Amino acid sequence: MSEVGYGSESMGHNPKRARRLYETVAHHDEGRSPAVDEDAGPIAEAIANPHLTQWAKSGDRVYYAVGEVSKTLPAGAYHIHIHNDNIFFHRFDIKLKGLIRFPDTISDEIVQEIQNFWDLGERFQRYKLTHRRGILTYGPAGSGKSCTNQLVAANVIERGGIVVPFPGAGLFLRGMEILRAIQPTTPVVVLMEDLDAILETPDSSETMNVLDGTFATLERVVFLADTNFPERLERRVTNRPSRFDRCFEMKLPSPDTRRIYLESLRQGDPFDVERAVTDSDNFSFAHLKELFTATVIFGRNYDATIKDLRAMIEQRLPSGDDLEMVGRGQMGLMPGARRRY
Repeated sequence: MSEVGYGSESMGHNPKRARRLYETVAHHDEGRSPAVDEDAGPIAEAIANPHLTQWAKSGDRVYYAVGEVSKTLPAGAYHIHIHNDNIFFHRFDIKLKGLIRFPDTISDEIVQEIQNFWDLGERFQRYKLTHRRGILTYGPAGSGKSCTNQLVAANVIERGGIVVPFPGAGLFLRGMEILRAIQPTTPVVVLMEDLDAILETPDSSETMNVLDGTFATLERVVFLADTNFPERLERRVTNRPSRFDRCFEMKLPSPDTRRIYLESLRQGDPFDVERAVTDSDNFSFAHLKELFTATVIFGRNYDATIKDLRAMIEQRLPSGDDLEMVGRGQMGLMPGARRRY
């Protein structure tokens, strides 16, 4: 469920969308007519079919018709869009309930540090430092990076704040300028999922400037980034505390974490959690979930499932980097397409 005025259902970063938005803002900065963000369809529809209910005014003499208004953005997650040179915050739903916080983990340390951060504004002000923080997590897929992001997002929303997936430097700064003009102290978490992909866009140098936190609109902001490929990040990213103040390696779940997660899945139904914990060393959360799904829901043989999941881990299938796709059609591989390993 999404709501106009304030996306897609994904919190994640979409590199193709980031490139489109970069081109949109670049067109505007160069004096050209900006392209329409193709993800902003609901916004365009709302503008074309307004439900006018009241008057807004500019000064003492100019009045214009508008729809329902809100003094502030309700706490939640928002995509920032541009349409006809206007900035819109488009609210989308994220999971806030049923999240698991694993004690004594890197994830828990990150969540706690950011919780503490929001209460330290006076200290930052005392030392004339920008009240911002940058956190980078890295590790294999399924190690809990996205789960950590969700926990941080849920916490800031509970505090009345907002969560914004990073849309590109130019659009982000324009959105923050508007937000801070109306809500100067609302806490903001900026999600930069797949940071390596974000930094492949043409505005990477502008993104670095944003991360430096030199803009007045970036008070009370946390940049929360992650990557599966830390080796693709330059030292200007990983060794620059003013950009990412702390970098955390997210490892695969420990036995205690696996136990907590599997117990949360079974909900009291028959399932040998201790056996699964013993047999699932080096399993990601995704592998653990499949172990439970295959054996409990599908009724598949437990030993066969463990064997298949272990093979999946140890015998990596070719990735996109290993394949040269020839004869790719609009809807996927056409008949007769060849794969080159």
